[in-house]
Amino acid sequence: MAVHFGTDPRDVYALIGPGIGPDAFQVGEEVAERFSGEGFPMSQILRDDGPRVPGTMQGGLHIDLWEANRWLLECVGVPASRITVVGISSYADPRFWSARRDSPDCGRTVTAIRLIG
Repeated sequence: MAVHFGTDPRDVYALIGPGIGPDAFQVGEEVAERFSGEGFPMSQILRDDGPRVPGTMQGGLHIDLWEANRWLLECVGVPASRITVVGISSYADPRFWSARRDSPDCGRTVTAIRLIG
């Protein structure tokens, strides 16, 4: 937006979510390593819940995508006070589709960006 429209990040309001929550975004070591390699603050977005329980979201490594996106927005200059995380997990809330919960062939959720001005 800054490159194409001249947007000042300090003027942006961002809403994060609904989306898969950290309790359900269980990942393997290779995914965690990829996030780390991209410079994400792993102490803020990664947690280790101990041994993984097969067939469940219990245990294992979990990444907080809500916090990862907040961090990215703040890195480009969007003020923290203008970022809202709704905290609704599409995995946990049956009102939303979830490929992880329902299968990759489930429906999809639409994401939108609105330019004002």
